[in-house]
Amino acid sequence: MKNADIVSITIAFLSLVISILTAYFAYLKPSQGRMLVGRIFIIANTYLDTDVGREWGGLSFILPITFSNWSPKGSSIEEIKFLIERKENPTKCFDIAWSSFVKFLDGGSRWESDTMAHPLALQSQSSLTKFVRFDWSPLRGEKIEIREGSYTLRIYAWTKAQGKPQLREKIDFYLTKEDESLYQKSVINNQVLPIYVNLGQSKSPNQVTTRQESLSKYE
Repeated sequence: MKNADIVSITIAFLSLVISILTAYFAYLKPSQGRMLVGRIFIIANTYLDTDVGREWGGLSFILPITFSNWSPKGSSIEEIKFLIERKENPTKCFDIAWSSFVKFLDGGSRWESDTMAHPLALQSQSSLTKFVRFDWSPLRGEKIEIREGSYTLRIYAWTKAQGKPQLREKIDFYLTKEDESLYQKSVINNQVLPIYVNLGQSKSPNQVTTRQESLSKYE
């Protein structure tokens, strides 16, 4: 076989491989969803409407979550749940399912329900952000402690109807004494007073510093 023939065959083979790979990544590659959890978490004392009036003592959690799918095939989010626990008491973990999506009004000072929680369609090469609400009913009996201390939040999302969650994230956060006081005030007065909690790297509050202090933290 001549060298020219070998070169021609090699080029043809490489062209075939490239074509197959191109077709795979363009049309056949399975969807690969990602979940990005926002770094502002809302906790609020809430109520449940019953036959005898409002039953206070429940808790609502609102978490901004962005789902992305940069593959050529569409995907979906079938369900979202989260687990919350106090680090001081890891034997008691509260498993809470999504209840609704909310939208913010008046520049973000208040919110209202948008729709009930439902599976989300993720188109190919797209992203979708939702403010997801999780409710713990006051009729459950067991109370979630909202007081100063360290907590762990685990978020799970299913892209398939069965099996274990395909997307997951673990975030630690800290509730301050001020957070606890605001929550207790809302409980005493039967009010919805949201607590805005910074998660992860956003735990440092806005503050005035010197340039040297800021640069030492970020550069």
